[in-house]
Amino acid sequence: MKKVVSSVLASAALLTPFLSPLSAQAAVPPTAYAVLWNRLPQTSLPATPLYRSQMGALKQVHNDPRPEKLTIIVDSSQRVAQLQSYARAVNTPGSPLFHHFLTPKQVDARFGPTKTLMSQARAAIKDAGWKILGESAFSMEVATGNPQSFKIPVTSALYAVAGLNPVHIQPASQHRGVSHRLQPLNTLGVTVNATSTAPLSVNNFRQSPTQSSVTTAANGDIFRVMSFNPGITSPLPSGLPFNLVISAQTPSGTPLAIQSVQSISDTLNNIGYYGEGQPFPGSQGTLWQLGLVGFGPTQKADTLSAQVTLANGTRSTVSFSLPPFTGTATALFPLNGSEISQLLGAQSLYQAALKQAAAPIAIFSLGQAPSLSDLSTLMNQEGLPMPHLQIQYQDGAQPGSTDAATALESNLDVQAVSSVAPSAPITDEIYPTSAADPLLSFLTMLSQQSTIKIATVSYGFSGENVAVLSTLVDACTAEGITLVFASGDQGAYGGTGGQLGVPSTDSQPGILTVGGLDMAATATFNNAGTMTSLSGPTILKSWGGDYLNALPSPVLESYLQKNAASSGGFGSNPVPSWQQGHLPAGAPGIGVPDIASLAGMPAMQGIINGQPAQFGGTSLAAPLSAGWLADLEAVNQVQSSGMGNINPLLFQAASTHPSDFLQAQWGSNGYYQVTSSQDGSWNPVTGLGAPNWDQLASLWHPQSVKSVSLTPVVSSATVGSKVPFTLTALTANGNPDPYFTGPVTLSSSDPTAELPSSSQLHFSDGQAIFNVVFEQTGSQSVTVKDPLQTGLQVTSNPVNVTNPVTLSVTPSPATVGESVTMTANASVSSSGLQYQFWVKDPATQSWTNLGPYSTNSSIQFTPQVPGTYSIQVFVKGLSASSLVTNGSISVAAPTGKPMVSALSVSAPQIFQNPGTSVTFSAQATDPSGIPLYQYWVHGPNNRWTMVQNYSTNSRLTLKDLTSGSYAVAVYALDKNQYDHHAFSQAYYYTTVLNVGSQVSLTAPSTLTLGHVLALNATAHGLTNPVYQFWIKSPDGQWSQSGAYGGGTYQFTPSHSGTYTIVVFAKDPYAPATSQFAVTASQSVTVS
Repeated sequence: MKKVVSSVLASAALLTPFLSPLSAQAAVPPTAYAVLWNRLPQTSLPATPLYRSQMGALKQVHNDPRPEKLTIIVDSSQRVAQLQSYARAVNTPGSPLFHHFLTPKQVDARFGPTKTLMSQARAAIKDAGWKILGESAFSMEVATGNPQSFKIPVTSALYAVAGLNPVHIQPASQHRGVSHRLQPLNTLGVTVNATSTAPLSVNNFRQSPTQSSVTTAANGDIFRVMSFNPGITSPLPSGLPFNLVISAQTPSGTPLAIQSVQSISDTLNNIGYYGEGQPFPGSQGTLWQLGLVGFGPTQKADTLSAQVTLANGTRSTVSFSLPPFTGTATALFPLNGSEISQLLGAQSLYQAALKQAAAPIAIFSLGQAPSLSDLSTLMNQEGLPMPHLQIQYQDGAQPGSTDAATALESNLDVQAVSSVAPSAPITDEIYPTSAADPLLSFLTMLSQQSTIKIATVSYGFSGENVAVLSTLVDACTAEGITLVFASGDQGAYGGTGGQLGVPSTDSQPGILTVGGLDMAATATFNNAGTMTSLSGPTILKSWGGDYLNALPSPVLESYLQKNAASSGGFGSNPVPSWQQGHLPAGAPGIGVPDIASLAGMPAMQGIINGQPAQFGGTSLAAPLSAGWLADLEAVNQVQSSGMGNINPLLFQAASTHPSDFLQAQWGSNGYYQVTSSQDGSWNPVTGLGAPNWDQLASLWHPQSVKSVSLTPVVSSATVGSKVPFTLTALTANGNPDPYFTGPVTLSSSDPTAELPSSSQLHFSDGQAIFNVVFEQTGSQSVTVKDPLQTGLQVTSNPVNVTNPVTLSVTPSPATVGESVTMTANASVSSSGLQYQFWVKDPATQSWTNLGPYSTNSSIQFTPQVPGTYSIQVFVKGLSASSLVTNGSISVAAPTGKPMVSALSVSAPQIFQNPGTSVTFSAQATDPSGIPLYQYWVHGPNNRWTMVQNYSTNSRLTLKDLTSGSYAVAVYALDKNQYDHHAFSQAYYYTTVLNVGSQVSLTAPSTLTLGHVLALNATAHGLTNPVYQFWIKSPDGQWSQSGAYGGGTYQFTPSHSGTYTIVVFAKDPYAPATSQFAVTASQSVTVS
């Protein structure tokens, strides 16, 4: 039986724009002007990137007779730096700003150019004779002026410029249709000379082969079969592609061109091959490669044979020893979206996308729009609904345009997204291939809308102006947009002009770069060769040739120009914080790619022109990853806010949950190689490998936290001191959740405690340490609650809070007329503390402060009456509010001078009916003396009347009370005090009686929202009544009219629903408490 392995339609579109910066300013004020290009001063130019690095290119514009169209970032360096800082913070787990994304308007207002900067930019551009073609939040599109009198605008409002250098667009789509078959090995006459001394140097290989086999033909020509795979001498995993290289030379070492490699077979009938051998481009036919795969595991070594025909007619059969193959994987045929999702850990997300809409995605396309007919055919073939696809034509692109070089890419992107995110709304942004810089237009468009939070780009860009690009990328990620870019298909040589490096877009830390993989898994086939089942485990290798690093440089360069290997390496930007610890020590810059996905074998099943096609390249890997991210955002319900730059999350997950990634077994890209197959490791070929999107969805789910613990670091503290607490978010298995960042709400048994807000908590690996300042003594605790999860809350163990300030009094007890010293003693540092002392007179029950706040911790006072004095000291500087400490001191009358030292009164109930008689009974404490009592009444006649002057009679009876309120006051003095007219030393007591008192409330029963609600209250049986209104809103919140006053009040309800109105009425001499008031209530419905 012949076995066939399908080919890949490589589609890794690389677009190469070369951009430069621009400057513009005006000459009206000194901050904005224009200067002839050849008179521009060498000093005192603004310090923006435009003037620091782009002046040389800008001055050359005068040599071009045509106006240049340029994109200028208008902003100040400070505001751009602030945008960059915010974009980093909002995308960094553990940052207080993590995922606090902004709207486009908020980004523009906080970081975009001010009106002054825009005015300066316009003035300078106008003074230079340039024309403004359009404006957006951060940028201007301009056309330069007359080259004969070319002026350059100068102002610090012009930050950076793009468009000075031409943008080169390189279509990347390739279609290779080749047959793949396996033939049994025939018995052939082969002479194997493994010890031949034919030199390898004639081919200028950059590395020596791991294993080689040499065959000498009858005429002396030498044939060599080589493998540069370090694992070729050990068992290889079945199912993954590998390559052999074939060369030929004369006995003297001259390379010979090979015409064909045919009749490929093996002794175990287990090897599949991708075509019958192909020459390496750039080798003039002297080097050929065989793409091979072991279909299944074998118990022993194998031998591969092939017939090689040279251009001079010489033929020879060559052979190569192959190791056993291990594992359960087999070579696969092109897969659909469901199957790819299954093998790369996104099956649950795929299934969820069949039931609910995935997050919206924007696709960047050039030239020709995708075919709706082909998309419909694929969706019908996979049993999926037709996606909601909106095609937008930008920058002059026209519907109906045809471009064979770009048609494949646009179809690949939309079919890949639709196959793995079946319900995702897709916006395909079509730009003309002639556009000056379509990428900047695309990023600008993204940053000015708030619906789409995922964008995928399958083109590579080199030569971009870094300042312009990074500003727009930061604006997008600050708004929660995830930018997914293909890493490119030119191996390690993706830099400008095919140099060692990566595309300029890949150097942006805010862009998720996706490399390429080959994959294999366990599958079964029927007799017709149709796959009947598919299962794991999945195994991977990097997409591209097998250890390209050994190829001669000219051959490698030509090979990679065909877009044949996953790009990766190190960019020009510094290593971002989240990659540190993952990249090798001494890495020269940011590591590329971040992750990888399917780009090679077995390819994705697609439709082109109504016919089956096989899609590959990192142009496939990027939209697949974007589609799975759209599924994830929908499942985690963050599609509205987005996830922004997920690179920090990915690298954090690789550290804490390495099993959430599957790394490649081996591979290279022409310079770098897969250094470790360990899950969670990173390399400059496949990045972190393939994420398991299902597991990441669970890891990043807002409700992945199942419990929280809250522990005070100490068990006791003093009022005003900082008490540290440790808050830990725990997953179901009891481990800290490293992705939890809140929000949480904090409360305390101490309602006056100082608590941090959720945004002030800094989580690191699921844990936050914060301080609480308690302001009340006693056993105090803190409660934390997750507002997003009902029932997820915990209360800490109590902290015993004591007062750090004590109050001492000397002498104690004291005597009337004797000086008393009060001293505040603090158990903590008293530096900066201020004190204020208060004394409560026992005779009048009134408080008196002994002076303003000062640094004096002691003060004196002289008591004038005997009794028990309450004393207080308020201390500033220990807590947010003043800390109070209470005390008391007993004061006795002088010897031989009796004085009243206390007064108690037995009074009737406050509320009485008309006609009732009541009695008051007073009892003064007056050792060795004769107490005298005086009574006063303020009644319905609205005046105070002394009803009993000082006498030994301690009782007062009021008979047949009429309706109204009565204020009753009683004074007590010793006879000796009375004789000496010491009336200021009298003890005093007052109360109020309400006789037949009531209040009525007038209010409408219904009211229209927005209208004024007028309230009127009328009291009866109260003398000169005063009123206070309370309103309970529909949400249960109470508000009040203020201090007691008149009987009318107005307010405007702010919400519909039922309001409860309560009015309190009392005598003006009564305490302002409900105990002495009469009430009435009414409900008002507002609609």
